[in-house]
Amino acid sequence: MKRISILTLVFSFCFVWTATAQTQPQSKIITFDVPGASSTFPCCVNAAHAITGTYLGADGGSLHGFLRAPNGRILTFDPPVSDSSNPTQIYAVHAINDLGMITGQYFDSDGLVRGFLRAPDGQFTSFDGPGVGSFPWWIGTNARSINRFGSIAGDYWDETLEAHGFVRTLEGEITIIDAPGAGSAGGFQGTYINSINVWGVLSGGYVDSDGVGHQFLLSPEGTLTTYDAPDAIPGGTYSTCINSDGAVAGQYFDEGERVHGFLRTPDGKITDFDPPGALTTYSNGINLTEAIVGFYGDEQGVWHGYLRTRDGEFVTFDPPGAGIDPGQGTGASCAGDIAQFVPCVAINSAGMIAGSYLDGNNVSHGFLRLPPQTSR
Repeated sequence: MKRISILTLVFSFCFVWTATAQTQPQSKIITFDVPGASSTFPCCVNAAHAITGTYLGADGGSLHGFLRAPNGRILTFDPPVSDSSNPTQIYAVHAINDLGMITGQYFDSDGLVRGFLRAPDGQFTSFDGPGVGSFPWWIGTNARSINRFGSIAGDYWDETLEAHGFVRTLEGEITIIDAPGAGSAGGFQGTYINSINVWGVLSGGYVDSDGVGHQFLLSPEGTLTTYDAPDAIPGGTYSTCINSDGAVAGQYFDEGERVHGFLRTPDGKITDFDPPGALTTYSNGINLTEAIVGFYGDEQGVWHGYLRTRDGEFVTFDPPGAGIDPGQGTGASCAGDIAQFVPCVAINSAGMIAGSYLDGNNVSHGFLRLPPQTSR
C-alpha cells in the first residue's frame, strides 16, 4: 500500500461556447426494463454498447446489478452470498469500462458498504479502503470509476469519518489520495474522487477544515490543480466526469442556489451552460469529442435529457413514456444531491446515450438513445 499527498498544480480545461438550441435530429430511443424489476436504473454505457446499472427487485426493496449486452440480452448479478439467512445486495453500480469490467459498491452480510470489481467472466472481487471505518449502511468504500486498464478510483471514510480518495490497480494495489488542504477533523472532511481517465488522471474534490469544498485534478505524477466554477458559491462546484483528454464536466450552485452545468477544457477555461428553458442543469457524462449529456428541470418541474455538442449547441430528448408531471421525466430518479455521485445519463465514444426516466406512474425505466447515423 502506498500513501501519497497531492502537491502542486496540473491540468485545466474549457472553451467559451455560445449556447444555442438545436432542432432535434432524427434519432432512435430504445426503452427497456430488467425482467421482473419494479424499477430499472442504468448508469453507464461503454464503447461496446454494453449498459450496466442497478434495479429494484419485484419486492421493491432489494437492489441488484444488471448488464445489458449490445444485442439487448440482460444478465443480472449479485455479490456472492456467504450467509443465506443474511444475504448481501448491491448498493450501487457506478461504472463499466470498454472491456466489460464493472465496479460499484455493495452491502455485505453485516450491512457494511464494500467496493467491488466484476470481471467480464462474472468473477466478483470485493475490497475495502485501507483503514475504512466499520459503519453500517452507506458509510464505507465507494468505488466510483474504472478506466480501460482496470484501475478503480473512489473514496472511503475512516473511523473518524474523514474521507480519503483511493486508486486500486487491477492487481489489487491501493494508493491512498489525500489532497493538501483537505480537512482531517472528521465529519466528512477530506478527499473524494469521482472519476479516472485512461491516462490515470483523477477528477475529484476535497472539503477543507472550514467545511468548504474545492475541486481538483491530479496527474499520475502527483501534480495537483484546484479550481472552482467562477460563479459558484463557496463549496458549490461538483465535478462529475472526465474524458481521456482531461476535459471535465459537472455542475455548480450559484448565489441563488440554482444549479448550472459547466465544462472545463484542457486549457483551463471554464464555461457554464444551461439548455434552453432549464432552471436546473446536471451534467453526468462527457466523451472524447467533449459532447456532454445530462438532464435538466424546466419551469414546470419536469425533467428532460440533453446533449450539448462541442460547439455549444443543445439537443433535448425524452424517451417515449417519460412522465410529464412535476418530478417526472428523463433523469428524474436521480435529481437532487444523488446526481453528484451516481450517473443518471451517460454517453460513450460513439455518441450512444443511456440513462433512466420516470414514467407517469413514477416507475423508473432504462433507455438507450442511438445517434442519428446509427439509428435503424
